[in-house]
Amino acid sequence: MTMTADFRRAPLSDLAAVDITSAAFKADPFGFYAKLREEAPVFPVKLRLGRQEQRAWLVTR
Repeated sequence: MTMTADFRRAPLSDLAAVDITSAAFKADPFGFYAKLREEAPVFPVKLRLGRQEQRAWLVTR
């Protein structure tokens, strides 16, 4: 099963734990974004900036 298929089946709460800065995410982000468009077109995320985390929003529509 591909990462894309995994994201499409995952509950929205599981998507909050996704590290969008990881190499695995960057290799196949399409399922993640498809799920967001369906269920939460504006979604809060945390970005790691060195030792700090910054809150940001992903807007998919």
